[in-house]
Amino acid sequence: MTYALIGTGNMAWLMASRMMAAGHTCTGVWGRNSQATEALCSNFHLPRLNSLSQLHDGVDACILAVSDDAIPMVIKELAFRSTTLIHTAGSVPIQVLENNCLNAGVVWPVFAIRKNELPTHRQFATIIEGGTKQALFVVQAVAKALSDINYETNTPKRQALHLAAVIGSNFTNYLLATSMEMCEAQGLPVSLLQPLLFQTFTATRNRNPADLQTGPARRHDMETMNAHLRMLSKYPEHVEDLYKVLSKAIMDKYPLPLKA
Repeated sequence: MTYALIGTGNMAWLMASRMMAAGHTCTGVWGRNSQATEALCSNFHLPRLNSLSQLHDGVDACILAVSDDAIPMVIKELAFRSTTLIHTAGSVPIQVLENNCLNAGVVWPVFAIRKNELPTHRQFATIIEGGTKQALFVVQAVAKALSDINYETNTPKRQALHLAAVIGSNFTNYLLATSMEMCEAQGLPVSLLQPLLFQTFTATRNRNPADLQTGPARRHDMETMNAHLRMLSKYPEHVEDLYKVLSKAIMDKYPLPLKA
């Protein structure tokens, strides 16, 4: 399969790496940042495009590996009748592409991509969506190059999964960073928390997290929670607010049984 690549960030590096390994041929890379484009092309020995006007309507796929907010700006200069135009965003509707091509598709890896730490495994999901039979055929080939877990769905369900990913991963990461900063502020080694954190995440592989909830809010231990809130008075206000909101949510989800 032939493809053109637009973008030079984390997703572009994953695409270039996996598409090359799968034997697909890149006809050119375009990026807004000249140095970043040169770095990507040099690393994977890919041809460079000097402008979007050099994109040929006839390659199998044009992959937009750019930030969500850059997609509308980039596609203004594109018009494809043959090539399948693909974006790689979790939350952007497929419909944003349809005025610029006859065949629109989405390929979204459900994984945190960092170009300096590209995954060495294939055990993450890639969500696909195709507006036509041709587009679906092409996005299936791209997804197969990326990972072993490919799942076809529509825009509303993909957006719902993206929201779940933000809450389950991005928000969790923020909370982890906050807890570690608290340890560091007290001169405590973060390693003291790591076995607990590892246990928390590995347990959810085989069990529903709702069945694993512990802690003072789960027990409705107001004395401990009030002590925690007094301790949090020295931290930024939003940390105390997070503690209150999440504790209330847990208490509401797990009410105490009514006394006989």
